Amino acid sequence: MKRLIFALFLSAILVQVLNAQTARANRPVLIKVSKIYVGNDQVISPGMVLVKGGKIIAVGKSIEIPEGTIQINKPGWTLTPGLIDAAASGFGNSTEGISEVIPGFKVTDGLDLGSKHLRTLAKEGVTTVFITASNSSVLGCQGAIAKTGRTPRVLNDHGDPKLTISHSASSGNRGPSRFSKLSVYTRRPTSQMGIIFVARDALTKAKAYAASKKFGLKVEMDVHKEVLSAVLGGKKSLRVRAEEQYELSAALRLAEEFGFRPIFENAIEAWRVAAAMKKQSAAVVFGPVIPPVQAPVGRFGRRRPLPRMRANAAKQLVDHGVTMALTAGGHAGEQGLARQAEYAMRHGLTRLETVKAVTSQPAALLGLKNVGLIKLGYDADFVLWTGEPFAATSRPGRVFIDGVAVSGKTF
Repeated sequence: MKRLIFALFLSAILVQVLNAQTARANRPVLIKVSKIYVGNDQVISPGMVLVKGGKIIAVGKSIEIPEGTIQINKPGWTLTPGLIDAAASGFGNSTEGISEVIPGFKVTDGLDLGSKHLRTLAKEGVTTVFITASNSSVLGCQGAIAKTGRTPRVLNDHGDPKLTISHSASSGNRGPSRFSKLSVYTRRPTSQMGIIFVARDALTKAKAYAASKKFGLKVEMDVHKEVLSAVLGGKKSLRVRAEEQYELSAALRLAEEFGFRPIFENAIEAWRVAAAMKKQSAAVVFGPVIPPVQAPVGRFGRRRPLPRMRANAAKQLVDHGVTMALTAGGHAGEQGLARQAEYAMRHGLTRLETVKAVTSQPAALLGLKNVGLIKLGYDADFVLWTGEPFAATSRPGRVFIDGVAVSGKTF
């Protein structure tokens, strides 16, 4: 009997605590900071943001404060939209590499939403990521858009597929030889020419497949050709992994030949072909912009020469009018997106250009209409910085996703 009474007592207390938390979560919250970087060319100083139910319901210098509003005052702090990494990787076991052409597959097939790395990114201010395909296939699978944080979730599992023009798609492959046995590495492509051949062959077959369907001819359903047909029809863009000038130029020629819009990833030497990219309305998810410590290892253990990187490459792309977003490739810490932004700003980008490159620009590339800006009706995804965003002396003080702090506290 005593145990029953004690259990009922604990249950009553728990219900009261939960009710109190729910009531607090439903109350509007007003955040006051020294500056709000909206994510476009607008800065509100001083600024206020009113949030309720995980959404932004008011923004401005002066806001009418509803009764019962919780107020958070952070003088000297600034606020930006949550950072968006539009070319992240490394969140699960990849099943790619089983074939050269697999755009019908999805990265979510091997995605680990329980990855601690997603929570690490959230603590550093990255609230949304585009999880890109690996570089092991010539035409890789469809990417996915996900929110990070304590409870990550997928927003879109049928994003753009990926064409890998760089050496990664042929690394380790070899042709048949009388001096060695056949293995999983005895496969094409084995060269840059082979990569282009596989890509052109797949796109040509997809074009014929789409034409046959258009004219009512009977064709066997092919999920890979369906996705490539959507690319050729303008319903999807095609991600292109390329680093050096000759790779970028080859991809631009393919884009012109088949009429698709390329979104380049990495693109270290994009500054060398910026004018051609602008002419074809290509976009670039540029980076990581912090140079790697050592050159990548190629076939037979030989180190490949590093791409010709320029510290002010991001600024050159912006000045040429190329749509550009910054990426850390999913890295965190000193290689993370905030540090990538700091490096790009140090070498030419203005603070407003830098903020846009990690908020509204990647949101537009991903087709997201509710993140990337501090705007009425948008998700309450934002970062409170202890100083100016991306300054060497500033850090993310608090990060919120859908109105919930990454630390677990709710508005």
